[in-house]
Amino acid sequence: MNSDQPNVVPHQILQSKLIRIAMILGLVFFGTLVWGWAVAWRSLVPVTKYNQLELPTEPMSQGYQEVVDTHPRPYILQLQDRTVRVMIYGIEHTKDPQAPELIDLRNKLDNFAPTVVLIEGRLGFLPPLVADPIREFGESGFVYRWGRQHGLPVMTWELPLESEIAAATKSHSLEQAWLYFVLRPYCSNLRHGRPESPDAVVADLVESRSQWPQFRDEKFTIKDFERVWSEAFPNLDWRDESDQDGLPGFLNQIGLQVSLARDIHLSQMILGLALEGHRVFVVAGSAHAVKIEPVMRAAFPLVELVPQN
Repeated sequence: MNSDQPNVVPHQILQSKLIRIAMILGLVFFGTLVWGWAVAWRSLVPVTKYNQLELPTEPMSQGYQEVVDTHPRPYILQLQDRTVRVMIYGIEHTKDPQAPELIDLRNKLDNFAPTVVLIEGRLGFLPPLVADPIREFGESGFVYRWGRQHGLPVMTWELPLESEIAAATKSHSLEQAWLYFVLRPYCSNLRHGRPESPDAVVADLVESRSQWPQFRDEKFTIKDFERVWSEAFPNLDWRDESDQDGLPGFLNQIGLQVSLARDIHLSQMILGLALEGHRVFVVAGSAHAVKIEPVMRAAFPLVELVPQN
């Protein structure tokens, strides 16, 4: 027997191999986490550089109720001066990846060839290859993914939160505004189906909205939510309130104020980007497309309502 041969028993060899395999798998897992964090979607930052732009007229507000049941859906506007500058695609909000509107939307995006795209909502954190962006963020997730695939800038047309809260508190209390912002996402998503636990959803919204800087000092809790709702709407169950037909009482009034501020901001962004020479593609709920049409008609020589396919 050769005394120079190392005396290694089989289980030590196996242990060494397992350690190397574990180290390799650990490095792969860590690398995947780093890659996922690097390419994951994050909340979009609102753009404010066009806020001082003066509009030729204001968007529609109260008058929308007169046309809400009759205007086409989707509501698509094409704006041009010497060339086509802007397309506004007013869509019915959807979280269905198979929705036929998304096929039409993609075709419009491909054919229009924008240089910048504006979407509704701020999106949020979304790891790649894990969650469906359409089920998470609706048509805005679909368009944001399209923009990334084509290397195009995609911006949110939303106001900064502090500006939305300022609009909400013009004629209502901070407590009423807080209730509105807690319920807004719940009531909007109710059109896609009632969640399994509405109370859990709203409890999370209460916690997150109460941490917004404008509300933090008030230390609002779920008990405040229940109290403010029951005092204002004792005969209504918030769990059943969708925003499709308008919210009850002061919540609807706040919604109109905030919506007008958002539509003004959206109009300013469209005109500002068009003046810079961009081809602008806008995706918004159909109501917003209808409401900003008066502004666009006052600003562009030709505004065409695109017929339905």
